[in-house]
Amino acid sequence: MKTYVFISIVSIQTLAILGLAIWNLQEDRAIENNSLLKKGNYFEDNARLDSNMQQKTPPVQKQERTTAETTASHDALRQQIESAAGMALSPLAKRIREDEGDRPRPYLDTSGAATIGVGRNLSGNGVSVTEFFAIVPERIRNYRAILTHADIRTGRIYIHKLELAQKLFPNPLTHADIELLLLDDLQHVLTETEKLFGVDTWTKLDNVRKTVLIDLVYNLGIAGFKQFHKFIAAVKAEDWQTAAAELLLSKAARENVLRYHRNATVLQTGDASYFTK
Repeated sequence: MKTYVFISIVSIQTLAILGLAIWNLQEDRAIENNSLLKKGNYFEDNARLDSNMQQKTPPVQKQERTTAETTASHDALRQQIESAAGMALSPLAKRIREDEGDRPRPYLDTSGAATIGVGRNLSGNGVSVTEFFAIVPERIRNYRAILTHADIRTGRIYIHKLELAQKLFPNPLTHADIELLLLDDLQHVLTETEKLFGVDTWTKLDNVRKTVLIDLVYNLGIAGFKQFHKFIAAVKAEDWQTAAAELLLSKAARENVLRYHRNATVLQTGDASYFTK
């Protein structure tokens, strides 16, 4: 009988201890679960807060690039253009801007075409996609919607209406923007000029005289320049005195005395210092 009572007492104590342990374990898990729940709400609330803050104040880099990024982009494109041209075009671009001036906002030229910069015809020549993204993203954010009204072909964007050009370029172009467009134009002019004179003649010419020819073709247009038959023949013969004389006899030289006399002198002497005299 004593043995039975002892065993019963021990069993009751054991069950009490086990029950207390189970109760404590459940309480601990409840506390742990409650902590996790609170932690989950914390992250959810912060996620909503972050989302609201992003909607109200979008990151600056998505609004516009920094000046350093813009400069780096322009410099990279300038190097690509001059590398493809095989010669420095920036000094010529600077002289052309001084001779012809530039307009940082879109306007209609004498033919009624939307134009910008140093005579960049946005309807006939357009802008390359590379140029567009180098210039526009820092000024305008809804360009995708506006571009649906533009004529996009073979990697170029053609803008036929002044109103559309004004939407795409709402702020004036910077000096760097204008130079970038002009350098690209000059590269295309160089290609046309080389084709006209032929690879053999073009290869023999020094860069100083090449610069003069590129300037003339840019100013006259390739069709107008082709009318200078005696001048072209003299250049091919490397008869620089005759070439200079023929240039000065042109109507263009009478209308733009300083520019054409300067080019004639450089062409005759091969001395680039006359560009700055």
